[in-house]
Amino acid sequence: MFYTLYVCAQNSFVEHKNFDEKKVATLLFEKVNAFRIENGLPSFVLTKELDNASVLHVLYMKKTKKIQLVQPAKAKKDTFKRVKKSKGKYAQVAENIFSYTLPDAKKTGKSKNTVNSYNELAEIVFQAWINDKKTRAIILNNSYYQTGLAAAFDYKKRTVYVSQVYASEPFDFKELTKQNKNDFHLKPYSKTKCNAFLINNPNLAELLANNIEVVNNEIFLYYHDVSFFKNNFKKNKDALAVDIVLRKQYECNAGNKLYPSEVHDGVLLKPVQKGKWFAANPLKKTGEIYIKLGKMPSGLDSTNSEINLLIIKEGCLCQTIFFNNLDGENLSLLGLPLVMDTLSLQTKPDSIKKHISFTVPFPRNKWNFNEEDIKPFLDSLELNRYNIKKIDITAYSSIEGDSVKNALLQMNRANSILQVIEQYNLQKVATEIKTKENWEGLFESIKGSPYENKLLGLTKPQIRAVLLTDSLGFLIEPYLEDQRKAEVFLTVESIFVDSIQPQSIAKKTTEAIKQKNIDKAKALQALLYRYAIEEKIEHQYTYQFSISRQKEHIPLLNNLLVFKECFYEQSHTDSFRQQLKEEFLALYFIDPSNPYVLYNKLLMELEFWEKDILKMPDPEPLLKEMKKLYSTRIENWRINRLRLNYHILAADYYYEKKDFAKREKELKETRKFIFSSKLDMEQTYAMARYFIFQLRVDWAIELMLPYIKSKNYDEDFLFIFLSIAIYDTKKISEQDYANLMKHALLLNKERYCKLFGYPNMSFQLLKNNTIKSEYCKHCN
Repeated sequence: MFYTLYVCAQNSFVEHKNFDEKKVATLLFEKVNAFRIENGLPSFVLTKELDNASVLHVLYMKKTKKIQLVQPAKAKKDTFKRVKKSKGKYAQVAENIFSYTLPDAKKTGKSKNTVNSYNELAEIVFQAWINDKKTRAIILNNSYYQTGLAAAFDYKKRTVYVSQVYASEPFDFKELTKQNKNDFHLKPYSKTKCNAFLINNPNLAELLANNIEVVNNEIFLYYHDVSFFKNNFKKNKDALAVDIVLRKQYECNAGNKLYPSEVHDGVLLKPVQKGKWFAANPLKKTGEIYIKLGKMPSGLDSTNSEINLLIIKEGCLCQTIFFNNLDGENLSLLGLPLVMDTLSLQTKPDSIKKHISFTVPFPRNKWNFNEEDIKPFLDSLELNRYNIKKIDITAYSSIEGDSVKNALLQMNRANSILQVIEQYNLQKVATEIKTKENWEGLFESIKGSPYENKLLGLTKPQIRAVLLTDSLGFLIEPYLEDQRKAEVFLTVESIFVDSIQPQSIAKKTTEAIKQKNIDKAKALQALLYRYAIEEKIEHQYTYQFSISRQKEHIPLLNNLLVFKECFYEQSHTDSFRQQLKEEFLALYFIDPSNPYVLYNKLLMELEFWEKDILKMPDPEPLLKEMKKLYSTRIENWRINRLRLNYHILAADYYYEKKDFAKREKELKETRKFIFSSKLDMEQTYAMARYFIFQLRVDWAIELMLPYIKSKNYDEDFLFIFLSIAIYDTKKISEQDYANLMKHALLLNKERYCKLFGYPNMSFQLLKNNTIKSEYCKHCN
């Protein structure tokens, strides 16, 4: 009744009494292969095993008249089992099926019979498959290389049944075929048995990916916390197993050759049940665990293979954890400079452009501001003999709240600044005031944050409504607070360019201190610092001042310490760092209300905490002091970056204390503050590697993606991103990833070709045929 295909078949009219099933199958095979070639894919190769699997199913459909892929018999339940029963060794299989009933010429007349040949019948089947999205995708799947086809005809019903089975390359390694045929009775994934476990342990793959080691040909798993295993593996059938996958299973000259199993891809070793873990654990006393998982089989070695860890709950495979040795690096501190209580370099007047700009922050729903925020800028104008010629103010509000109230708030903010500026300039000055809700600032601040995708697809009214909800509004507040501001742009005219010579600054600073004009002295310090940067004076002149330790002098003393840390040649030595810490602490005792001193004191405490992570008895008081800074003149992004450093150290602290719940909380805090800390590309790169080290790959992707999208990255940044982006296809499309791969190839071909395999990415990522094709094209 059934026949394998032959290559050449002549078209002929269909005769019901002598239906040629092999002609239909052969013609369909030719049409499918032609379609593959048209789409740039290789032709399918026919195999006896896949032919037999197709036969098994057309027999079933003919007998039952059911057009479905499943059968009730356990051994023939689905395509995979039917291929296995036919002695096929294929890890990936799929199947397309079809039925077509021929018109009865006796009842309808010849003119009604539209099928006049086997070719027309094959065309009907073919067109049905390629016009259906699902069946078309199976035919064009580049994972499939081999096929089998069968057709059967029911004479009574005049119905033809067709099945085409598709498969990957066969697992044809003779030296590896001597395995347990029943996979040690392991069952595939079961939602009932696995779902709760995986929900409670979402980062399991990240935690265990690098914890397997081979010692004297024996395979071990190490984990730092035995209680994790005791709490999560309680059933008798809970177990661990290893799957040893060979590099040659992913060779470039063929398709991937994986073992035909629902639970593993390579060589499966006998599972080790949880009772043996604890009984034979040599690290009981230290609260750690070291589990022997088996021995490398004869003929295999760890240099040409990777070891997957299989998590088994109640006899079911819940998760496969692949080898992963990505280029992460722990981070103790993200570099932070000390802060000066004076004019910053970025806002100094430019003697050529004759413009100065600065930003004034406002609290939520307030238009009054601290005049100290802009006084140093205006003092500098007076000091450098500049006249204000024009004032441009753009006042913003954050976008939540009523639009009318926001407009009034914006105008009041602009006028409050204008009143202060006019005190410094008696003549009438041309003034322009603009007001707006800071939508652009919001969109810029949420780039790369967890809220970007949630908000960008909404209209402005929808976004405003979302932000007014309690939950999201609270979480997104750090992104909104930077939008409440006014930007001031002054056009100035120089009266006496550089009228204060470098040689006289020290004298004038001393005079200002004697006159108790601390603001003027701070402005002079800013000028002194500028001259030192421009090398108009020797660096030591910035900090060789004698200023008495009085409360009103604390801002000046703070600045002297910052200058010394910046310019002193021995500032990196342990003795200097210790002295600097003590000096800031002494200033803090004199004036604990000075935010710059508090900030610098906290920064030094973080530095010394990093040197001896367990020396700190309790880090919580340190965090409480940091939170006080939010009510001061220091920019929120600086405070957020200080807190970011705190949470990085706290995560290490609680790790060493073996308080893993608190460690997890601190890691989440680093993610929370990272997007509001104004990190540059270099700092983003360092934090991404930190997240990779902490096995939070999805966080690293999230952090790096804005730089990737803006094409603002260097070679190191791109290669790290390529090594992790493959784990989240939702954030970067396959086409975008392929384009980045091409860019990496242009930047450094040798480095590109070393991406897959130790010590970089797992070679099992070549399971993705698009990636494998690109890799094999350039590196084979």
